[in-house]
Amino acid sequence: MGREWGAKSISISVIVVISVLFPCVSATNHTVGGSTGWAFASNLQAWTSSTTFYPGDYLVFRYVPIHDVLEVNRDDFATCHTINPIGTYEDGETVIGLKQDEGGNTRFFICGRPGHCGRGLKLRVHIQNLPSNFNNSSPPPPPPSPPPPEPAISPPPLPHQTSEDCDDQCRMSLLICYWLISMLLLCANS
Repeated sequence: MGREWGAKSISISVIVVISVLFPCVSATNHTVGGSTGWAFASNLQAWTSSTTFYPGDYLVFRYVPIHDVLEVNRDDFATCHTINPIGTYEDGETVIGLKQDEGGNTRFFICGRPGHCGRGLKLRVHIQNLPSNFNNSSPPPPPPSPPPPEPAISPPPLPHQTSEDCDDQCRMSLLICYWLISMLLLCANS
């Protein structure tokens, strides 16, 4: 009987340690504009209002050569001013990371081509604060690697992954870890 309690104590201890060391937080790649990308056909205001952004997430801008992406300040966003942008991107697939210390901040992006911002090709991203149960001791994941050059006609963008999908994946990963540890402990005690 003492041996049974020893194995149970070890199992419980291992599960508690894993739960503490591996919190369920993962970055999300947000394809700006959803399936239509960074384009006039996108309803960017509706897309951003239905999307939650956290520090550590990535914005993936996919666009054709007639567009670009400028990161600007609040005033330049409001007036579509393109003269002194914070950043300029023209590669057709721009990945911008939302930094770990940006919770509560807002970032602004516009298309710098003449008339495009005025026609609605602009994006305001409000970055939420991290959940209170987030363990900030781990470094952020690396950004996605840049894709190879694309032909003029791009394949459809990857489907948008929601935070609920990440939560489900994380729960499943934890369940698999618990199961594997339980099996190892059962085998060790046999």
